[in-house]
Amino acid sequence: MPGELAIRAGDDAFTARAGDYVSLPEGIAHTLRVVGDEEVVLLQTHSGPAFLNFIRAFGRPGSAGRPDMASLDFAAMNELAGETGQPVVGPPMTAEEAEAILSTSRS
Repeated sequence: MPGELAIRAGDDAFTARAGDYVSLPEGIAHTLRVVGDEEVVLLQTHSGPAFLNFIRAFGRPGSAGRPDMASLDFAAMNELAGETGQPVVGPPMTAEEAEAILSTSRS
């Protein structure tokens, strides 16, 4: 079974599963977290260049393999996100919050 995403956007919290389509309005603070051990693949589209500018500056080719999460400089990524027009606001989602969102959507 493919992985699931717990998503918080503004005051809304919900789950996305394989085949789902999610639209997040521009300017609304959001975060997401993969729940479980299965990988999640997602396709993102954007109406402006901010995210693309971020990826061009900080991204790496998929052929380079998955980076070691401990080696990533999240402070630098957050700073660059702001410089490219998409400031990071608020904390990332915790594992506990993600599990609570999933359990609510399963009820």
